[in-house]
Amino acid sequence: MLRVGLVGFGFMGRMNFDQYVQLQEDGHPISLVAICDPQIKVLKHTKSAGNMNTAHEVYDLSPYSLYENLEHMLEKEELDAISLAVPTYLHAEMTCSLLERGYHVFCEKPMARHSAEAWKMVAAVQSSGKKLLIGHCLRFWPGYEYLKGIIASGEFGGVTEAYFYRGSGAPKGWLVNDELSGGCMLDMHVHDTDIIHHLFGKPDKVSTLGRKVLPGSGYDIVSTHYFYQDGKVVNAQADWTLEGDFGFYMGYRIILNGEM
Repeated sequence: MLRVGLVGFGFMGRMNFDQYVQLQEDGHPISLVAICDPQIKVLKHTKSAGNMNTAHEVYDLSPYSLYENLEHMLEKEELDAISLAVPTYLHAEMTCSLLERGYHVFCEKPMARHSAEAWKMVAAVQSSGKKLLIGHCLRFWPGYEYLKGIIASGEFGGVTEAYFYRGSGAPKGWLVNDELSGGCMLDMHVHDTDIIHHLFGKPDKVSTLGRKVLPGSGYDIVSTHYFYQDGKVVNAQADWTLEGDFGFYMGYRIILNGEM
């Protein structure tokens, strides 16, 4: 049985929570036993908004041990793995520390704020012998798993064009601070960057246009072209400045030529 402690109970923490509960209900040998958040006394009674629906607005956390301090949770609980649903700027330091202390880690995307921090996380995995998984969830979504299978099988021919898009209204708080989150490019666009790499492999070249719209934020609107030797046209776009009733949308369009 893999015993898990969840750190962070905002929107993404609740998304993590839902998945651990589902895994347990499906009979997997995993048990969520503790939750840690500095604001857990408030959060356990309130809802947290995001761009998707969580299983509940307010959760019953009575079956779980609750902590306001990570060190207290680690001292009191016998845990095998830690699930980090914390702000981006905390990912690298917390992940490295936990790996070095003998825990497996699931860390929400993006991996880190800067590439140097991401490489430190890789080094910590190698030196600790523990496992680290980054939350690039599209690889496991049915619609994208189906796409991966279609492309790999060649059933409908080779890809000539691939287009990916995601858009939403602007987030709040630390997410619109470029130094803390990296803006839309790093927080949203990274999903499609990862799935493109997963589907087609590493591109030969990448070219990105971006625009800053929100004061203090990073690039809030981005469009990236991915260049491959076989000439297929691959583009991904993201925009989190879409206000009003737009809500949230993500999707893709793939064109295949019927020939391999």
